[in-house]
Amino acid sequence: VVTTFALVIGLVVVKFLQPGAGINANPATLDTKSIAAYAAPGQALSTVDFLLNIIPETLVGAFAKGEILQVLLIAILFGVALTGIEHGHRVVTACEHFGQAMFGIMEIIMKAAPLGAFGAMAYTIGNHGFQALGSLLYLMACFYLTSAFFVIVVLGLIAKAANFSIIQFLIYLREEIILVIGTSSSETAMPGLMKKLRSLGCSQATVGLVVPTGYSFNLDGTNIYM
Repeated sequence: VVTTFALVIGLVVVKFLQPGAGINANPATLDTKSIAAYAAPGQALSTVDFLLNIIPETLVGAFAKGEILQVLLIAILFGVALTGIEHGHRVVTACEHFGQAMFGIMEIIMKAAPLGAFGAMAYTIGNHGFQALGSLLYLMACFYLTSAFFVIVVLGLIAKAANFSIIQFLIYLREEIILVIGTSSSETAMPGLMKKLRSLGCSQATVGLVVPTGYSFNLDGTNIYM
């Protein structure tokens, strides 16, 4: 339901503000070979194909390909299997330590993210000139203003119904928000977000389930951007 609100708000903004209208690029003349690998997974699938695609060909393949639904299926089956093992808690503890190590690796990589952003900007200016930055700036301004409206109004009403202030919560997550703005990716803030939610008193089980699930199925910011 919330994702649908994000889609509708994004469509309304695009209809009236038309970000990208000033970019004089002809899609017919653009070289799309470099993005073919990224566009292919986004093609529409039939219901049967979608359901079959959730089942991984191999255990390792789901992680290697980055198929989120396949990884979730493996995680669910793995968790159910652990409940029947006498010393399953030891495996859970090992997985938690492994996850912390992966989050540590992510934090190290994200420190190099500004270099990647610099390279992308240099490529854009080199191919389309400085005037392209104005159009891109307008696009990002529209995106961030729309996202702010969505957070304050839609999430604000949900927060009010749950008896807490969305503004106070945003202030509490200010470091993570700055990190998201700097890297243009919410995934970079995931480790810090989970840690702060546990500090607020949320149980480990709740945080471990709700946050990864939300990152997989409730991509409101991505829907607004699209």
